[in-house]
Parts: sequence; structure tokens; C-alpha cells
Amino acid sequence: MKTRPLIFLIVGVAYKPDVDDDRESPAFVIMDLLERAGAVVDYHDPYIPRLRKKRKFSFNKESIPLDPQSLSMYDCVLIVTDHANIDYEMLRANSSLIIDTRNAMKLGGLRNGNVVKA
Repeated sequence: MKTRPLIFLIVGVAYKPDVDDDRESPAFVIMDLLERAGAVVDYHDPYIPRLRKKRKFSFNKESIPLDPQSLSMYDCVLIVTDHANIDYEMLRANSSLIIDTRNAMKLGGLRNGNVVKA
């Protein structure tokens, strides 16, 4: 029996918070590794609506809306860039698993069993 691929949402592909510059972003390495492992990967970044071709990476993706309905599709949300204008409470309440690489949830006072600090 074949299982379906895991579906990930990357939150933040800019190289640092609250900017529209995605050069040298660690999100691209993470996205590439996940896709090579067979996962489906989408992203949300309010500052980067479409991913441009890079020297090493060529993703043909657009930022998806961040709302309760879209979050229900993902097996895991991975916070890579902690933009200030992300609704982290809504993210926590509507995600089954969050891997927080920036401590965004704790800094916002949001703790729950579905948040893992990485």
C-alpha cells in the first residue's frame, strides 16, 4: 500500500524578518531537501509573493494564503523566518504540527503540544 507524501508549509522564505530579500535564505535548502525526500512543499511569505529562480534553486511557487482553511491541508508547518505580521495564534490554533526554528511561538507566549522548537 502506497502512502501519500507529507505536505509541508514553510512560513517565511525571506533571509531575515520583515524584508523582501530572499537571497541566501535557508528556506530554499530546507524546501529542496524536503522535496527530494518526496514531500510536497508550499510556502507563505507576505513579502515574497513569488519565488524567483536562483543560482542553485528553481522553485515555481507562489505564496499561499495563511488562513484556517489552507492550514488544514498541511501535515507540518515549518517557521523559517519570523515575520512580525504573521498571526501566530491563528497558526497555532489551526496547525496539527509546527516546527519553530525561530522561537516565534514562545516569544509570542504561545505554547501548545503541537509546537516543537528546532
